[in-house]
Amino acid sequence: MGHLPRRIEFTLGGARLVATHGSPRAIAEYVFASTPSAVKTRHIEEAGADGIVAGHCGLPFSQIVEGRLWHNA
Repeated sequence: MGHLPRRIEFTLGGARLVATHGSPRAIAEYVFASTPSAVKTRHIEEAGADGIVAGHCGLPFSQIVEGRLWHNA
């Protein structure tokens, strides 16, 4: 497991997406639908992406934050 990448970058429909566990900052970070939009925006900007596909919190949701996607699978 330690040799797996922390993130996977891909393009879907012209959008640059980053798939990660938790957040781009920390694999064990919990990001929920109720997490402030400013936090999600900062993560997306720091990832240099149009959106994030994440997990870890166990509660699926999709949100458009300032025109960019945060999807928790």
